[in-house]
Amino acid sequence: MPAHNEASVLPEALDRLDAYLSSLRPEYDCELVVVDDGSSDDTPAILNRWAAAHPGRLGVVTHPANAGLVAAIRSGCAAARGSVLVVMDADLSYAPETIGTLLEALQRNNALVAIASPYMRGGRTGNVPPLRLAASRIANAILSACVFGRVKTLTGMVRAYDAATLRSILAEPEQGEFNSWVLARLLASGARFVEVPAALVWPRSRTREPSRLTWPKFLSRVGLTLVTAATLLRLSGFQRRPAP
Repeated sequence: MPAHNEASVLPEALDRLDAYLSSLRPEYDCELVVVDDGSSDDTPAILNRWAAAHPGRLGVVTHPANAGLVAAIRSGCAAARGSVLVVMDADLSYAPETIGTLLEALQRNNALVAIASPYMRGGRTGNVPPLRLAASRIANAILSACVFGRVKTLTGMVRAYDAATLRSILAEPEQGEFNSWVLARLLASGARFVEVPAALVWPRSRTREPSRLTWPKFLSRVGLTLVTAATLLRLSGFQRRPAP
């Protein structure tokens, strides 16, 4: 779970995730790893206090400076020991129960990736600011068209991966928006994936905070979306492959 300046949501998120992972442990050997990506708020202190109060139940990786989402995912994958890696948002915009849904879908479909999808039939969104939601829907509609509608949510981070597969992809330089590029690589290789309906619901506390999406970040994301669309079209080997 990457975390950058998440002090306002982190205590509740850690408690909820720990409780849910405890319910999974009869079936899975679970661990929780949080990557503090150069936070300037109380995130480091909260992680240290929580880890001290719950020995052996939280692994913490610390970046001395903010290195970005991809670097945080790389660090988390390097620290994690499991054969399956689930990437989650620190604010739990996707509920902890999404983890079990993804794991079940991964196993049932013998897939290498399971995608939490609010934009496929059966998925939903809630509390997302209208402009942010519109931008996300438009970007995903464009990217989905580039893969002939075989995936509806390409930019979402919350997924379950076969660990070896994700680590192999992370060893390559990404081209465009990271989460979409990962799927481009999988589609081009013919790897089996599954997309499952999910609920993307922003916590009320996040909707009251100033937007983190500044105009420079927005324009950067537009550019990344265009680069990703070109990458998806270029990696066109998957066009001739049957859907998994």
